[in-house]
Amino acid sequence: MALMFYSSLFLVKRVNYYSKRGLKTRLPLISELNKIRNIGIIAHIDSGKTTLTEQLLYQTGSTQSVGLVDEGSTITDFMEIERERGITIQSASISSLWKNHRINLIDTPGHVDFTVEVERSLRVLDGVVTVLDASAGVQAQTLTVWRQANKFSLPSIFFVNKMDKPCVDLSFCVASIEERLNVKDGHLEVFIDVLNNLFLKFTRENRLQNNSSEWIQIEKNSQIEQISFSGFEDICLNLADIDSEFEKEIIKYPNLRNIPKEMVIKALRRNLISRKLSPLACGSALHCSLSVLPVLDMIVDFLSNPTENDYKNNKIDDEIIESCGIVFKVSHDTKEGQLNYVRLFKGDIELPSVSKYTLINANTDERQNNYKIFTPFSDYLQPIDKVKNGNIAVFTGLNNTKLGILLLFVILHAKINHLLVLHWKVLIHHPRCFHVQLNHQPWLVNRNF
Repeated sequence: MALMFYSSLFLVKRVNYYSKRGLKTRLPLISELNKIRNIGIIAHIDSGKTTLTEQLLYQTGSTQSVGLVDEGSTITDFMEIERERGITIQSASISSLWKNHRINLIDTPGHVDFTVEVERSLRVLDGVVTVLDASAGVQAQTLTVWRQANKFSLPSIFFVNKMDKPCVDLSFCVASIEERLNVKDGHLEVFIDVLNNLFLKFTRENRLQNNSSEWIQIEKNSQIEQISFSGFEDICLNLADIDSEFEKEIIKYPNLRNIPKEMVIKALRRNLISRKLSPLACGSALHCSLSVLPVLDMIVDFLSNPTENDYKNNKIDDEIIESCGIVFKVSHDTKEGQLNYVRLFKGDIELPSVSKYTLINANTDERQNNYKIFTPFSDYLQPIDKVKNGNIAVFTGLNNTKLGILLLFVILHAKINHLLVLHWKVLIHHPRCFHVQLNHQPWLVNRNF
């Protein structure tokens, strides 16, 4: 009884905390896969990764205030030890909306001791935002998480944070990216939005006033306009060097200033997904909240959706399988018990009470009858009736579920005469694609699920 009371009290306190923060936990279902982004935030420890996450949530309207690491009030660092020490220990998933796109964001640990936690998350993502400290550039753990992102062929955009520090060197940061990470930088946003011809007015004097800076339109024939055009020209020339298709298109424009912005965005996206370059933005997530807006735009405009990566090589051999997903993280909740974080790769999954399909564990052939589905908002779970293809959700009530388990949603009471066998189809530089093969076994004829 005491345990039940404690669990209920904990849940009430947690809901009250998020109510005070104004966390929006009811997001509309988005069925178009091209409007879904599953991304992770990776960085060396103390680069401002969690602070950037807080600003992204605030700018998308998911929260009404910005949590601070030093005060222990951040959304994604919800464990007591995380708030006490100001570090991220386990990954946290949260969703938000930006320009009619759903962003499923995972804030990953930056400390070297929790590298395995990072890899579990990257395995099911479609892209990453790599955060750098403007005064340090690429650091030791940056190299580690970058190698992990490379292992899964994830495209990355960069955010150079803490530009308000007195000893920053942006040129050094860019050089360290190109030399140590072997990445060609797109120089997309550096206080001047060269694609939209905007300028971020920001000084060290107003850095403590979080909303005092703003993006303003650049005046014609001004010095800033010349700088903006020079940056736009550099982007076009860099793209032409690595993209023959774009090179042929810009020949039609003797004056590079007249190249349509949409053409440049399309080329940037194409080359980012193929990992030939990485756009870069810079700012201060702590002291200049509007400097993170280009990051949101780049996530939506440039990073890949679930249909544009190597997951398309995942193969399901049987028509009775309506949908499937992979358990990439397992944790525990005092009220719901074991939490199974699942990324869907095919179809939708509904609650057992409303579905004509049944959920089974592909490794044990065990049927799951009493599960619940939630949308995770850090440690707060919003109950839902259905999770759409390409999204991330939390399942509870699953039996004998472990990391890496494949969940299959099959036709209810279907009679099949074969055994479900799971194995990973390892592709070059991409070990996360799977192939579900159905091997015929005579002694399993007419087996009912």
